[in-house]
Amino acid sequence: MGDLLGGRLGVDACTRCTEQLWFVYRALEDGAELLRNDPGAFKRGHRGLLDAVNADDLEKQRIIDECRRAFALNTAVFRELGEASPLSA
Repeated sequence: MGDLLGGRLGVDACTRCTEQLWFVYRALEDGAELLRNDPGAFKRGHRGLLDAVNADDLEKQRIIDECRRAFALNTAVFRELGEASPLSA
């Protein structure tokens, strides 16, 4: 339900743009720290949470659709951040 390795690229981009971020939830910071330090543990935890969802096929499809929408919106945010403040090479 999302490219976890691609998510790591997002974490790296956020890390480089820290001075531009005005608000970060503590849970996201903890998740980013775990992803940086132990990606396998992060993936196992994420998979465990997904496997624990008790949903019928219709609800699963709704979840998938919402995740796809969220991924597209997040991608657009990072694209706009990059356009507004390109990182120097």
